[in-house]
Amino acid sequence: MRRPGRIFGLFAGAPTRPFAHTSKSSVWIVFVSFGMLLCKSLFSVRVLVVSLSHMKVAILGSGDVGQTLGAGFLKHGHQVMMGTRDPKKEEVAKWVKETPGATAGTFAEAASFGELIVLAVLGKAVESVVQLAGPVNFKGKTL
Repeated sequence: MRRPGRIFGLFAGAPTRPFAHTSKSSVWIVFVSFGMLLCKSLFSVRVLVVSLSHMKVAILGSGDVGQTLGAGFLKHGHQVMMGTRDPKKEEVAKWVKETPGATAGTFAEAASFGELIVLAVLGKAVESVVQLAGPVNFKGKTL
């Protein structure tokens, strides 16, 4: 029996029982399929979160911005290597000593180390930093 404007009916003549025309097995298949899709998407999200929780981060630049970003990544459980022209520079050595878990190396060492590479240098220095880091070390990585 059809009644205009009833359950799920946005138009006249919609059935009062929305699944009346389908068998119980087809409704069951729809719910099982939806459940599998939901579980698969939750699993994918969990894998994404786990894969992002232990990144190796290369910070190219040893100034205030690089040090602040490096400390922030370390605070959230990531491994950090700061890349600089001179890893033995007093300012860099002091930061490594005061920041537990931090390491420092050349631009090439840091770029090779990192899964995620953060440029924390002046705009006019970017080209030379990329050349010093070695363009091959950027391949397949997020910059």
